[in-house]
Amino acid sequence: MIDILAIFNEQSAKGLGVALMPIKGLVIEGSFNIEGIYFANAESVAGMDEFLSEVDSRSFTPIQAVSDDLYISDLSGDTLRRYTASLTGISKDVFFENTIAIVPAHADWSASEKYNHSEDVNFLLSLSQCAFDALDFIRFQFCRLDLPDTLPGIPGYWQGSDGFFGAAVLTPTGKGRLLCGKRPGAAIVEGLGLELNASQVETISSGDCSKILRSPGKGKEVGVYARKGLKMLSRAMYANNDTLKFLVVMALFEYLGTGDSYSKFEDVRKKLQPHIAKNASAYYRLGDRFQELTSKKVNNTNIGYRHRVVHEGEFLEDLIASADDRKALFRELDRYAGKVIFDMCNHSSCSWDELNEWRRLRTSELLGGGE
Repeated sequence: MIDILAIFNEQSAKGLGVALMPIKGLVIEGSFNIEGIYFANAESVAGMDEFLSEVDSRSFTPIQAVSDDLYISDLSGDTLRRYTASLTGISKDVFFENTIAIVPAHADWSASEKYNHSEDVNFLLSLSQCAFDALDFIRFQFCRLDLPDTLPGIPGYWQGSDGFFGAAVLTPTGKGRLLCGKRPGAAIVEGLGLELNASQVETISSGDCSKILRSPGKGKEVGVYARKGLKMLSRAMYANNDTLKFLVVMALFEYLGTGDSYSKFEDVRKKLQPHIAKNASAYYRLGDRFQELTSKKVNNTNIGYRHRVVHEGEFLEDLIASADDRKALFRELDRYAGKVIFDMCNHSSCSWDELNEWRRLRTSELLGGGE
């Protein structure tokens, strides 16, 4: 059981507020903490009623129950913000019926009291992004590129929100505020969502990327690169078409191979192959496969998928017409990316040069002393 009021007191002492955000499509038993953000079902959180009681009750008034005289006298400024929250249909039940994220909130609190609706939405976006990024670790352990239906929802949305998202926020002084709005330009992947039982929740702190979570400051250079790799993989999972997903994954491979330095993919793949291959024959097969995925000439025609998408304006959906075949492709790419990120998490305390030396030695081992 976690105590949201104790969390608030701890954050308030640092000059921070606390935001409570619903998450549609994520069902968990118990709670877990990633990078200072708690995720829990309501039954695992003490103090919810007290926390929500600090939020202005008018913000929770269903629009059907709003009387003319409640807002009509001053439909502007702070009253308009409350009225806008009512329009979304949010209620206290939303925070008890959905998994919630408890997010430390940074803001200029004196300025935030006078935010207009657009500024409220921008603040909401920043809170949602913090929680979304923390869930990168969960997606890495329990989700895959080829199974978008199992992705958790974007923090801030609730069941039946019809595209609205929101949060209940307490400022460091304990002043409550309910913020709601529409997420601009959002294309949200909808599916069955992700369910984690108690034993799966327990593995989060000891799972595939747990070492990076335990490393102070996420480790050295490799830890920083691995963390961004997790973020890029998450973005690919939420892509709303297969061509975009493929391009993000290709960009991810380049980043995992050479960091923020540009290299030809011929050099990039040689950095990735020692992570994935188990023997020399697999190493060479991977080299050929990466060329097929990127750029490969056959009879003076480039058949590489990335080349055809980027340079010839093709769509992956046309190059690979079968949905099952595209799913198989993304299952393959997920396996490659996952193995590289896993190794980088395990080397999170290394410098980039040390990782490249490990790659060199691993390649030499695979190829019997030569490439």
